[in-house]
Amino acid sequence: MQSPRGSTPNFQLYYYRAKGAADKVRILLEEAGVLYDDIYVKTSADISHLRCRMDCLPILVEKDSELVIPYAGCILRYLGQETRLYGSDIEERARVDIWMERFFELERLMWNASYNLVPETDVSKLLREKQKFISKTLEPMLTEMEDCLAGNENFYLVNKLSVADVCCFSVMDAVVREFGEEPLHEHRLIKFHYDAMRSRPRIESYLQSPRRP
Repeated sequence: MQSPRGSTPNFQLYYYRAKGAADKVRILLEEAGVLYDDIYVKTSADISHLRCRMDCLPILVEKDSELVIPYAGCILRYLGQETRLYGSDIEERARVDIWMERFFELERLMWNASYNLVPETDVSKLLREKQKFISKTLEPMLTEMEDCLAGNENFYLVNKLSVADVCCFSVMDAVVREFGEEPLHEHRLIKFHYDAMRSRPRIESYLQSPRRP
């Protein structure tokens, strides 16, 4: 599965020129050292040959087998198994899935939050709506996640690096971009996880590169 640097990428990832739902996939590919072509989609014509709709994005294509995998969750689980980052047994895989669903839910809530409908020019209302989201939605979810992390032997969500850790980092990074780091300050374990993932060499290199949209 791993692609030596300098070899030809065996994967194509189709998505908009944005982080969005593909951010977790890109970070997983980077952390696993897998080369891929990041193909930016503008219209449905760009993916017509894949026989997929625009709402299926992101889409991963394995060029050797011509396997086409739509939807971020399906891609992450496939890559997780291929890179051995999806748990070592059925119990660990279940725990990875539970964590992934938590982060997918938080991501959906952020995308659908009322503050996204407020014009950026209405600064006071925008700040009020964001604070409402933080107090009523984000804070309770972070508290629940923190409680689940409390018994772990190390900072990893299932005691070793997995797809769940990549999902956690990507979504917490979206939180930081939207609200700053302040919401994480009251959640020591989540903040430690975020900082530890951000400093992993391959992830750090990707974050500092122009390749991240």
